[in-house]
Amino acid sequence: MSDKKNSFMSWLDRRLPVTENLERHLTKHPVPKKVNFFYIFGALLMVVFMVQVVTGIWLMMFYTNTEEGALLVLSTSCVMLITAG
Repeated sequence: MSDKKNSFMSWLDRRLPVTENLERHLTKHPVPKKVNFFYIFGALLMVVFMVQVVTGIWLMMFYTNTEEGALLVLSTSCVMLITAG
């Protein structure tokens, strides 16, 4: 399994510098010595924003542009029925 993973990553790295970009921007990025409230708040704000974008896209898939349809989608029982399958 690890041999397949290594061959896939080497194939991907030949075409796109995925590993290099991940190391440069995420894993090897130095953290400032004086990490304060604003640094942590910015990271938390980005996480909350991404959650809002993902849930907004998910809700947009079930929205209908009628009064009855909009109220139906907003009801809790309908959302539970839709996600249950």
